Amino acid sequence: MAYVAFLLGRATKGASPEERQRRELAEAQEIETAMANIPQSKLEEIDRLMADAKKIEAIKTLREATGLGLKLSKMAVEQRAPGR
Repeated sequence: MAYVAFLLGRATKGASPEERQRRELAEAQEIETAMANIPQSKLEEIDRLMADAKKIEAIKTLREATGLGLKLSKMAVEQRAPGR
């Protein structure tokens, strides 16, 4: 599995700027859709975990609540971080 992820990563490194932009837009839309469907109680829990400097736990909680992958969950949690 890790090897497949490695190959996919290598395949996208040489992507054109337009392709990277399309991929980033699709990722942003996926995050937005997932965040719109998450219960308020989970959002509050994620915010509390971030306030307690428990970023990894916040990412795990978001992944469980939304089904997003690790990368997108990390991006979403970081977007919710105070001071952003």
